[in-house]
Amino acid sequence: MGQTGPRSSPIVKILDRCLNGDYCSAGNSQCRQGICQCKQGYMSSSDLKECVEVETLPTDEHVTDDSCINNPCRNNGLCRLDKDLGYRCLCPIGRSGSICKDNGRITTPSFSGMSQLILRHYIQTDHEIIIDISFKALNYDGLLLFSSQFPNGSGDFLSLSLRDAYVEFRFDVGGGPMILRNRHRIQLNQFIHVTASRDGKDGSLTVDKEAPVLGTAPGSLVSLNLVDRPFYLGNPQSEIDKEFKQRLPMGFVGCIKTFHVKNKLRTHLYDLSYPQVSDHIMSGLDIAECGSNSCNSLPCKYGGTCLAKDSDVYSCVCKHGFTGRDCEIVLDPCVMANCHESSTCQIYGNSYKCICSSNREGEFCEFEKLQPIDVPEFSGNSFLELPLGDIGSTAMTFTIWFKTSKPNGVLFYASTYAGGNGDFISLNIVDRRVEFRFNMGSGTIVISSDAVISLDTWHEVMIDKTKKFGILLIDKNPQYNYTGESKGFLTELNLDNSILYLGGFKSRFDIPVDSNITYNLTGVIQRMYINGKLYDDLMLSAKDKINVLPYRGAPCNVNPCLNGGVCIPKMDQVECKCPAKFIGVKCEKRVDSVNRDRPLLFDGETYLQYSNEISEESAAQRSNKYYIKFRTLKSNGLILYQNGKSNVLGDYLAIAIVRGRVEFSYNLGKQSEKDLHIIRSAVDIDDGGWHKILAERHEREGTLKVDNEKLITDSSTEGASQLDTNGILLIGGKTRVNIELPEDYNQGFMGCIQQVLVNDRELHLVQHRRTSSAVNFCDAR
Repeated sequence: MGQTGPRSSPIVKILDRCLNGDYCSAGNSQCRQGICQCKQGYMSSSDLKECVEVETLPTDEHVTDDSCINNPCRNNGLCRLDKDLGYRCLCPIGRSGSICKDNGRITTPSFSGMSQLILRHYIQTDHEIIIDISFKALNYDGLLLFSSQFPNGSGDFLSLSLRDAYVEFRFDVGGGPMILRNRHRIQLNQFIHVTASRDGKDGSLTVDKEAPVLGTAPGSLVSLNLVDRPFYLGNPQSEIDKEFKQRLPMGFVGCIKTFHVKNKLRTHLYDLSYPQVSDHIMSGLDIAECGSNSCNSLPCKYGGTCLAKDSDVYSCVCKHGFTGRDCEIVLDPCVMANCHESSTCQIYGNSYKCICSSNREGEFCEFEKLQPIDVPEFSGNSFLELPLGDIGSTAMTFTIWFKTSKPNGVLFYASTYAGGNGDFISLNIVDRRVEFRFNMGSGTIVISSDAVISLDTWHEVMIDKTKKFGILLIDKNPQYNYTGESKGFLTELNLDNSILYLGGFKSRFDIPVDSNITYNLTGVIQRMYINGKLYDDLMLSAKDKINVLPYRGAPCNVNPCLNGGVCIPKMDQVECKCPAKFIGVKCEKRVDSVNRDRPLLFDGETYLQYSNEISEESAAQRSNKYYIKFRTLKSNGLILYQNGKSNVLGDYLAIAIVRGRVEFSYNLGKQSEKDLHIIRSAVDIDDGGWHKILAERHEREGTLKVDNEKLITDSSTEGASQLDTNGILLIGGKTRVNIELPEDYNQGFMGCIQQVLVNDRELHLVQHRRTSSAVNFCDAR
């Protein structure tokens, strides 16, 4: 048998694929990331067959190695220095390979972070533009789309980008930028659909099935001047001045499947494939086919940004505090810390510790540290000052819980000016009768009870002033309901930003002359509600106090609450405010031992607070969507509520049960008490069975559907489209809602709530609570 000669190995050049170092034929090369690359200190020759040692010239610090001096890139490719590859060729669209010598076909374009597509501008967009784009991203940040009035990026512009996995739509028509950001982070490596539009100064952004985010650009200009300017997909490259580039995120990494631009008259569907039958693409750079992107595996850890260098090679740009090829090395443990925003992170070796503020506790300071509530006791020479803030002037309501040991004593008063001057309001006890007085400038109105109150007994007194009318209600008893009316024509009681004096006065010269106040209170004030806002820790809320001591009597003299729970007095009863880890009537149950997904029980006085966007508070909302699954045997009760000002003339939104049926009501600023906007269901729901509510508002238009009934649609009064509130969502009711709303809205919900969705996101009734209110559960059946 004849012998064969030695087996020859194939020549594997720089940038060719390899399995290990034995495959790389060029001297001083190595196999790295599956690609033959030159070792440190060497650069590839122009034919890619060898690695040449880089000669350093220490005597001239201005001489630097530049692998791109003799541009190795063919077919007008752009050479860019690269620390991993020595250099990298950015190939014009239609070309591919390490030096752009190969032909390439594109069906769905993939972007590397350095890529760009420049598209012709076909549609007039000065007054209106609608952009539809479908893409998947491989990084949390990246510029998807950019177009500007001038080539350097100045003047009017519009952009669509990713910032921290949120989609941002920006445009500037000359009065300053308008910025819209979607509500929820997108998922990486999944195709999503975005619609961004502007009509004059008004903008809208919709991501997949999220509710639209709306906004208006500042200034008076309404025309977006982009005449004959192209659209850039990806990185705008060198045309944009550095000054403007700093405002933009880095180039997009991922794939763009579709891109459409339209106005009211015309739609243009861009062809992003190559070679093209059309001429939609003016030029392109560093574009590959979707699926061949080396960042597809999301290799960069801890939020690092991936840059695709070719189909197999990537590099990671690490966030502060991380390093390593894949950003896998943690330099600063506090960068990863889960400490609450109010705490301080301290490094301990390779770990960290969260140093909590005085009102937080837990390993990560994630729990609110409950503080005991001190109820103020007044001794006959005491008083407490409470700032009123902006409480409105046409309508206001005060509710006070108290007990008195003597037949005479002031509960509270306030006046427009110091010294009791100007308008005033007062609530006073005179010979065991309750006396409500107010003066708006046209004479003092006196509303007094006929019946006397008992001493050393808890009482609840509510006073209400709406326009010229006053109401005094004692202990919620209709028999003790007294009314009065001002004889003048004035309707405003001006107390904004004044001081409410509780239990007494500094000096007799501070008392309004016509208030009939003679004595300070000897007794206890347990809590107050001002326009529905609860003050159950008056000593903590006080601006100043003299001779006021914590009350040590019943019902919280012996704390019944377990596991660090705080006793909340409610007349002669108690409620336990539990630490985050415990629930139950007396905080007796650990949260982790209870099925927190069971329906929640509401007893008519269970009022739970949440952020109106679940994880954040939004003071201005163009749209709302709620899904609620519940059951009840009661014919009336407030289920859901958010509001701004105290009266109906301010914005509010409510879902309530009235006479056995669901009502969806809201005011965006144009309704009055005589013209409430209410959408009412035709389905009876007070039968104890499970029912489903779907209530949705987009600007003025509202829809309501209960169970399987036909969708009911109606629109509120023209002139306003945004709901302006305090950002708080209440479930189960409120102590007192807007004054001119139906009285049924003032009844708390009694029944069970199994599920609540806010804008298609789950609101967990236990975990998402803003405060540690007591909760109880229903039987899930």
